[in-house]
Amino acid sequence: MAPFPTWYAIMSYSSVMTIYGYLQVGVTNHALRKLAPDIKRPFNPPAWYIFYPLSFIVASLLIYWSGWSYVNAIIAGVILGFPLLILGPYRSEIKLTRAASVIFAVVYWVISSLLIAGWYLNWFTGLGVIGSFAVYWTLISLVQILSLLYLWFRSRHPDVKAAFWVPIYNVLLGIISYVGSLGPLSTPLIPYPWDYVTFAILSLVVYFIAVNLAYETKDLKQVKEKGLPIE
Repeated sequence: MAPFPTWYAIMSYSSVMTIYGYLQVGVTNHALRKLAPDIKRPFNPPAWYIFYPLSFIVASLLIYWSGWSYVNAIIAGVILGFPLLILGPYRSEIKLTRAASVIFAVVYWVISSLLIAGWYLNWFTGLGVIGSFAVYWTLISLVQILSLLYLWFRSRHPDVKAAFWVPIYNVLLGIISYVGSLGPLSTPLIPYPWDYVTFAILSLVVYFIAVNLAYETKDLKQVKEKGLPIE
């Protein structure tokens, strides 16, 4: 809540972060259609091949329309929250020891926190409006990508590979948000409405990347063999 001085700003951030969580819905449903086409489904939406990617595009645009200040804060929240997953019981799934997960989390938090704090404290302003963003976003993008690459080379777990669409999405979202019509530039590099169109197309590309990175998990294999559990 630190970057937001008002209750309105806090609630707006919370709402947009919730929408960010909706991104996975279309991807997951489409992936299940691909990986388990014959599974019995209680609900079969018509024209799912249209509505699933459309839901991703709509959620993406809702996030984009919140503007750069919220987009930057949302991605910062996603970045800073990532080590919490590694520190929990899930670490054993990707073959990380407790010591390795703690070291990873500390190094990751120190680097990412310094970069994010540096942006809010205007450490990069001497590089100019475009230059400061280029340096900041390049570094913050490397943090996301290199951390996943480290986990991939260490574990070779398909979960890590399947998650690579997230930093790709974050990098593109930040770039378009900053240089588009809702960004801080007095003269946007991508003016309205082309920034909307551009991000919608890029979102669709990321959507299909995410779907194609999906794989048959142990839980899904069990469901395919035994059916859905009765609740």
